Amino acid sequence: MSEIRILHIMSSFGGGISTFIYNLAKGAKHQQMIFDVATYSRVPADFQKAIEATGGRIYQLDNPKKTSWSAFKHSYAQAFHDNSYQAVYCHISGYRALIYYLLANRLQEGDRFDFYIHAHYRYLDNDSSLRHKLSRLIDPVINKCLSRLPIGCSRSSVEELFNLKPDASFVVIPNSIEPNDFFFDWEDKKAAHNFWLSTFNKRSDNSLLIGQIGRLTAVKNHSFTFDIVSYSKTQTQQLLLVIAGDGADRDSLEAQVHQKEIERQVFFAGRISPIRELLVGIDLLIMPSLSEGFGTIAIEAQAAGVPVVASDQIPQEVDLGFGLIQFVSLDSDPEFWYQSIINFYHQAKNKIPNQQERLKEIQAKSFTNDAAAELYRQVLVHQVNHFQIDSR
Repeated sequence: MSEIRILHIMSSFGGGISTFIYNLAKGAKHQQMIFDVATYSRVPADFQKAIEATGGRIYQLDNPKKTSWSAFKHSYAQAFHDNSYQAVYCHISGYRALIYYLLANRLQEGDRFDFYIHAHYRYLDNDSSLRHKLSRLIDPVINKCLSRLPIGCSRSSVEELFNLKPDASFVVIPNSIEPNDFFFDWEDKKAAHNFWLSTFNKRSDNSLLIGQIGRLTAVKNHSFTFDIVSYSKTQTQQLLLVIAGDGADRDSLEAQVHQKEIERQVFFAGRISPIRELLVGIDLLIMPSLSEGFGTIAIEAQAAGVPVVASDQIPQEVDLGFGLIQFVSLDSDPEFWYQSIINFYHQAKNKIPNQQERLKEIQAKSFTNDAAAELYRQVLVHQVNHFQIDSR
């Protein structure tokens, strides 16, 4: 097996893109893949360690908006000065990817490499701005021209960002996990559950502890979750909500919680790493997102044996077939969502598959880091040009 070197281009750390690279890097060494990462933001020590374990390094990019184009080009060129790449893998799509593609071809002139654009998201249907309309029109054309093949994290994200025809070939690289990180014994779950319950001043033995995990941005639809929590105040079984993540909308979201008078039922935990520290303690994960490219946290929750109630905008590929996820329409009101949460939790809690059964299905769908890394290498060396996750 020959060694191949890949340059990943990532705008910033945090969210699904950095998690995808981080987990894939854990399986990369076994596949003789070296990962370098070019990014505008600082990365935490564990991410840097995972990249360096492959034999690669982090290249810090200068933001042209804050410095200059000359500084940006010089910082980007450093990776090509140090290395020769078999693949340049861009996690930035559409017209924004053009500069990385053009410069890469100039900087590695003579040494052939493949350029890829990875589809990580889907377009928002409720965005009627001219900029959004132009992006939906132009970006798929650019993506198809620049990327060796259509590739991404889910069928729906690839189809949208590459504007594919129904019979087109494409590749889905699973957003992988390390399953053993999400297997817990009963004592660990009980201790974590009691810890998170202790963060709430007012609670009852009948309360249901739910979690919402992700960046604090509008697309995650926290406001709708607050409406569900608010409705639960009048019900026999109230909801307690732990919000994990950070982002630009935190102040406005905290104001909404105050306005709805649900401060005693909502706890902002900030960014939690590793996220298993929260998953081990909650009763259920809620994902009312307006749009998602994939939703790795749903895979992690099911691996941990935690039921998930998700919006119908989450790709179906996240269903591992355990009976631990239910999709609910965003057209449904908070009352319907509340009843779905309560009913599904009580339905699922006594039917959670054991660790062996969960591991078998995770491996079968290539959601382990090793399986995803093997598939990734097969794509990069042109052995695989079509792969999709079996959704149920």
